[in-house]
Amino acid sequence: MMPFAGCGQSEGMPAAQTGEGSEDTGSQDLSDDPAAQESSAKEQGRKVSALSISKEVASMYRRQVPQIAVDACAYSRGETKTAILSAKELPSVCEVCRDDTDEVVYTGSVRLLRDAGEGEDRQTAVVDFTEVTAPGKYYLRAPLLGESYSFAVEEDAVDTLLRQTLRRYYTNRCGIALTQEYAGEDAHGVCHSADAVLASDRSIAVDVTGGWHMNERADRFTETCAQIVANLLIAYELNPDAFGDDSGIPESGDEIPDILNEMLVGVKWLMKMQDQHSGGIYSAALTEAAPGANLANARVNVQPPTMEATVATATALAKFGNVFRTCDSELATNCLRAADRAYQWVVLADTEDGPADGVFTAAAELYRATGGEEYRRMLEQFFETEDFYDRVMDEPALFQGSVTYLMTGQKIDKEVADQLMKSLVKKAEETARAAKMTLCGAVIEGENAAEEAEHLLQSMQLLAVCDRVSYSYEYTTLLSEHLHVLCGRNEKACDYLNGSEGDSVTEGDPGILNRPVDNARLAAALAMLLAEGY
Repeated sequence: MMPFAGCGQSEGMPAAQTGEGSEDTGSQDLSDDPAAQESSAKEQGRKVSALSISKEVASMYRRQVPQIAVDACAYSRGETKTAILSAKELPSVCEVCRDDTDEVVYTGSVRLLRDAGEGEDRQTAVVDFTEVTAPGKYYLRAPLLGESYSFAVEEDAVDTLLRQTLRRYYTNRCGIALTQEYAGEDAHGVCHSADAVLASDRSIAVDVTGGWHMNERADRFTETCAQIVANLLIAYELNPDAFGDDSGIPESGDEIPDILNEMLVGVKWLMKMQDQHSGGIYSAALTEAAPGANLANARVNVQPPTMEATVATATALAKFGNVFRTCDSELATNCLRAADRAYQWVVLADTEDGPADGVFTAAAELYRATGGEEYRRMLEQFFETEDFYDRVMDEPALFQGSVTYLMTGQKIDKEVADQLMKSLVKKAEETARAAKMTLCGAVIEGENAAEEAEHLLQSMQLLAVCDRVSYSYEYTTLLSEHLHVLCGRNEKACDYLNGSEGDSVTEGDPGILNRPVDNARLAAALAMLLAEGY
């Protein structure tokens, strides 16, 4: 495992590995700009022949696209297990082999899904190997096609992936020492513990210690941090039982779910980033160091407040305050007060074009937490706009705010709630119908790997919420299908989860696990799958 890069000790960071025997203790480039995450994704390994070949040739081999696409992370023992085959000519059978011994443990029949049409030179088929249930590492092999990536069969692959997803934040904590006991090879000393200075007036010192590093320069971005907290809270509220107090962080065992303890790291930093005079939220804490310098002791400068950072923080703090009040009522109250101050700054600073969509989400969270009339009136202002219901399922801020409105215990407009539910179900049914028409079980749209991953995540978040609001076995099954597609079981064998630097399929995209907000969004789908005991 490579050293922690956020403190300037290393230029690159490894992506998470999933599967048997690959505990995720790796830190990674938590940048909200994928282009800034060079060397942050580690290529997924696959089975190669026993021939002695050079590293250069092996590297070229690993970058080929296999014609047998599997979930390159893991399958759970009891679930349906399938792989997608895509080639000009297909065999009739496919073998499942042990990764360490090459022993054939199962032979399955290949079922054609789509013959090559006019102008096409590839057929697509599926092979079912559900009968393989023994935990271990495997790969698929077939005549004409060669071999697939290696993959694992685990007792509960979803729970394993959820734990790895959450651990990525711990290994990027800033301002404290990470000991070897908890961080393993990512252990490092205290970093960025000194006061920072305001970029607008360097004579003013401010304490903005804490939070998470978000790129290899150890920068911290407020809007990104707030979105992480908000999305992790969605995951927690969908299924609190999915999150225990035993994930192996210093706070484990304190009778507070570790996901809430991890969010506290972000929440306390967000509160430090609030300008005490105006209520606005500083947009970033950036390190100042020459290229190649050790960043651990670098000076930090704090960027001025922005609308985006402030409204995102108001949303996150309000949501966290509402959830955390049973754990620490005083801290929860402070969160709600800070959220209201940030909200007021946004309302006063808003443009003459009307409030941005993010204001709707913040108002929804504050109304749910407090029942304040001011927030209710803001929500009504949005409900009354001509195109609100046309946009509500496609605009992330409106979608999240609407879900919050439906979950609130405060007084609501029943007609509005009914319309929102209809819009939610309609969109979910459209997603389900479209997914059933595909060969892999999910619609993949976008001009590049990052856009395709974004589309898959949006669909998964929609299905997870709908499954929570109105349980449907169909939604649970579709969620599982989307997860497998995300992890590589698609016609292009693209691993959207881990990404692959230099891979022609992922086009250098670092993968969802190396994008902090998307990493948190994935947790919601995983939590909902665990809620249904999948």
